[in-house]
Amino acid sequence: MDTSPHTMTIGILVTVHNRVETTVRGLTRFAALSASMSDEFTFSIFLVDDGSTDGTAARVRELPIDVTIINGSGSLFWNRGMVAAYAGARASGREFDAYMLYNDDVLLDENFGSFMRKFRDLKNAILVGALREPATGEVSYSGYVRTGNRRPLGDFIQPKLSKPLVPVDTFNGNLVLIPGRIFETLGGLDPGYTHSCGDFDLGLRAAGIGVKNYVYGTPVGECGRNAPFEDRVRAANFRQRWELLFGYAYGPRPFLRFAWRHSSPLIFPFYAVGDLVRRFGRLFGRRAPGSLGP
Repeated sequence: MDTSPHTMTIGILVTVHNRVETTVRGLTRFAALSASMSDEFTFSIFLVDDGSTDGTAARVRELPIDVTIINGSGSLFWNRGMVAAYAGARASGREFDAYMLYNDDVLLDENFGSFMRKFRDLKNAILVGALREPATGEVSYSGYVRTGNRRPLGDFIQPKLSKPLVPVDTFNGNLVLIPGRIFETLGGLDPGYTHSCGDFDLGLRAAGIGVKNYVYGTPVGECGRNAPFEDRVRAANFRQRWELLFGYAYGPRPFLRFAWRHSSPLIFPFYAVGDLVRRFGRLFGRRAPGSLGP
């Protein structure tokens, strides 16, 4: 990343699907906050509209932001949508000092400016924005700390407001700033993941080449937790359960890819068998021990 004093260029990667009011609300807030930092940062958004039928693209084009809309097939989901957004940024021919992973349901607050400036001062590290649960104020998304390779993901951490930076091993991808050269060296998010695990994998791959990952100690906005996956499974009929548990988007392949890459090869067979046992238990309505995913 170029460290000379200049306006830092940020390529923002976002993928959306059929939640136009949420998307517009988040981007409207983003536009207002970014306008106040225009002498320090230039933001260019690459938004993948993954088959929305609710007029998302038309509404986004009306916003006072620099946005390139990329049409998706409707079957990209989060990770592959972000891969397509990155491909669009690269195809633009522009060079970016940094890339931002951004979820359209993030509602930023006044701490966003200090978050951006802290990233600029860090130079060659990844900075994660912690986010709050709107209803409770608890941290909903941030980072994870590993305690060994028996668990490929590790423990979710709650950033302490008294610490400006919290070291982590990996992170949720809801709001993440990554130096451009580092993101390019890593090749962006791995397209082998469909919806989930790509952000966790990115953080661990970055750490593997010596990059420091930090969570900014002050939450920078709100983002409600998604409904638990297992609640969706319990509410579905048998056919829908099969699709959720073994289908394209949420089936075992992404988790097994993640576990193979980031856990001990000696332990991996236990992960694979345990994951399949849990999935079949949920399929037939039983609560097998443990949870799906990393």
